[in-house]
Amino acid sequence: MDSGKEKIFKEISVYLDRIEDLEDGTAEAVLLIDDGEEDYSGEVILSTDFLPEDASDGDYLTIKISCNEDGQFLIKEIKDEADAVLQIDEKKFYVPANFLPEDATEGDCLTIEIFRDEDKTNAALDEARQLLKELE
Repeated sequence: MDSGKEKIFKEISVYLDRIEDLEDGTAEAVLLIDDGEEDYSGEVILSTDFLPEDASDGDYLTIKISCNEDGQFLIKEIKDEADAVLQIDEKKFYVPANFLPEDATEGDCLTIEIFRDEDKTNAALDEARQLLKELE
């Protein structure tokens, strides 16, 4: 991997729609990709192990994805413009290809960091409170 590749990153805003408990005792987070429009442009499902400790349903999060040799995720496959497969250990995650940094290719390693977006979460809560107040 060339040294320029290590500097590539992408930040994505997502909405934590729900956390689903799995039969094996683990849990997965269903994240909706927020592209700034009314509808969400895709869905990403990741292990809750990658979420910030205080994250809960209804939060907005920022995901920073960077290509680097020490990344915990391997881009196993990019099927087409719509789908990519990430792998960590033996577990695979299916994500929209637009989730990946622009120059990412199969075989690259990714580091994924997830942060709670306090401003966006608080704005959404304020909007919901205002709607409830108007309904009363």
